This record gives sequence, C-alpha cells and structure tokens, in this order.
Amino acid sequence: MHGASIGESKLLLGLADLLTMHDQNLHILLTSQTASSAGVIGANLPKNAIHQMAPVDTPATAARFISHWRPDLCIFAEGEIWPNLLLASKRSGSRIALINARMTETSLRGWHRFPKTARKLFSIFDLILAADQQTATGLSGFTKSPVRAIGNLKAALAARQRHQAPPPTNETLRAFAQSGLTILGASTHASEEALLLNALEYLDHTARLILAPRHIKRAVEIEALVRATGKPYTLRSSGKDVSPDTEIIIADTFGEMDLWYGLADHVYLGGSAKPGIGGHSPLEPLSFGHNVITGPYTDNFSETYKDLIANKWAHIVQTPEALAACLTATLAPEEGALDAYFEKQKQPATQTLTDLQTLLLKRATS
Repeated sequence: MHGASIGESKLLLGLADLLTMHDQNLHILLTSQTASSAGVIGANLPKNAIHQMAPVDTPATAARFISHWRPDLCIFAEGEIWPNLLLASKRSGSRIALINARMTETSLRGWHRFPKTARKLFSIFDLILAADQQTATGLSGFTKSPVRAIGNLKAALAARQRHQAPPPTNETLRAFAQSGLTILGASTHASEEALLLNALEYLDHTARLILAPRHIKRAVEIEALVRATGKPYTLRSSGKDVSPDTEIIIADTFGEMDLWYGLADHVYLGGSAKPGIGGHSPLEPLSFGHNVITGPYTDNFSETYKDLIANKWAHIVQTPEALAACLTATLAPEEGALDAYFEKQKQPATQTLTDLQTLLLKRATS
C-alpha cells in the first residue's frame, strides 16, 4: 500500500485496519516518501503490517523492490502514479489498484497532454475507484473500462472513526482551553498564520489560538510572526508546559492533532487562502464535531464543500474581520445530523473493501 505523504498515509492506515479486520491472515507493507508520514505510520501500524520508505522510482530499483516483497496486491492512493513501480508490479503478476483517485483539473489536463503515456500507465491498473466524478470522467479515456466514481473514501473511513476527543489530562492545556474562545488553525500554510493572528485583534482578549502548520519545518518562520505580536506563546516542541498567560500555542509536533481538535472551540482549515494548494479535507475536523472555516480556494474538495456549505457546516472567509465574525457567530453542528451525514458516507468504504477482496481472490486463484 503506497501513499506519498501524511494525507495518503492516514487514508491507507484506515484502509489497512478495515482489510485486516475482515481477513486476519493478510500481511501489509505500507510505503511512504516523507519523514512525517513515516512517523504517523510507525505510530499507528495495524497488526501484521510493517512500514518501509518507498524505493526510488527507477527501473532497476523498482524491480528489485517488487522482486523482494512479491506482493499479491499493490494499492496506490489518490494520485500516486509511479511508472517504474507500476510496471514492475505488473510484470510480477500482482493485481494493482488505485483507490480514492482524486485529481484536480490541472492534473487531468497534464495527463491529457500526453495521452499515449497516460493510456499505458492507467491501463496497468486492474481497478480504479475515483473519489469524484471529475476524476472518473477524466481518467476513463485512458482505461480499458470506465472508471467508477464511488465517493470519497476519506469520508467513509472518518465515518468509522467519528468520536469526541477525550479531554486533555494535562492541567495547563485544559486551563488554556478554558480561558476563552479557543481557535485551532489546522494544516496552515504561509500567510494563513498571519490571517489568524490578525483575527485575534477583533476578538475578546481572552481568545486563545493554536497554530498547527501543515509542515512543522515552518515553525521558525511562524514563531517570528507570533513573537512580533508581543503575545505570550509556547512552542510545543520545547517540552515546556503552557504557562497561565500563554495566548498562543505553536503546535510544531507530529501526531497530536486529536489533542488540538479536542481543545478547540472552532477550526480554521488551511491550504485555502491562496490559489495553488486547493485546500485540505474538511472531514477530519468535521468528524470531531467542528464547523469548518476555510478560505475560498478549496478545489481539491469542491464536491465535499458543496454539501457542507449547504448544511451550514462550512464557511468561507477571506479577511481577518470576516474570520473573527464567523468565529463568534458559528454554532457547532447538531450531533444527530452529523451522525446521519457520516453514516451516509460509509458506502465508499464498503465498495472499496469488496472490490479489493475480489482482486485478492482473483490473484489467489490465478
């Protein structure tokens, strides 16, 4: 099971749990390409699973990798198309699946510029399941049979995991969250921390802010921004407890998002303030019972956001003033309606599991 970074790795961990729950004899190799994803996978490996960094995608290295592991089924997540790994898997006789396939219009246009290459690569897959109709339509011209749009697998897996985060055992963190309105900036990118810091100027002085950047290597840059405000802050990676006067936590650590979601009253989801990133999935904060406040550039999850905005569970803002107003006016989703929404999202997981089990069965009998 291969996914490049944290988002794909979390998806595959959820799918691995689902697969092994239905067949305890499966052995799973999870591969990824970043240190952060390796940390997430290593801390959450299911039974009978191991993690290894993915090989460099050259013909010889990919061939050695597949020859060593001899997988019966190779599963790639979302948009991970590695030509040499795919070709080596095909030559070995492995079944190959692309799950939760999700590509932007820009990515699809790129593939359509090289139709011969695209047909060669996408026809390798025995199964492609798309997260949305745009991707299904865009890829169907490159495959032997039409690609099915079954819905977002991340939503389906989140539906299995919906829960309320337990209260923090650390008294200083609990006191921090109880001081006033607590805002989490989740998966933020450059410019979005400044947006959140400026929004604080329009809120009561008791408001508290947690900044959890998408890439924690930006912590030094973020710390400089926070220091310039003059507000007391704590750097989570320092290991120091939050002091009574702390107004801002810079959450520059791995694997603690559940904690931050549990502390927050409201969530601003990043990757959406400027063009180019396309936003991040709103389903994780939603699964913790939060409305999602975000920027206008959410192309990667446009269909999901349409549903959430219609339900008044997502709100688009562009300025600090609008963000502050939204933070003070937005109410949490009604629990019963949220449970019903997530229940409806389970179908993609059921379909994905059924189709992957069919591939495994075909491999076993071939």
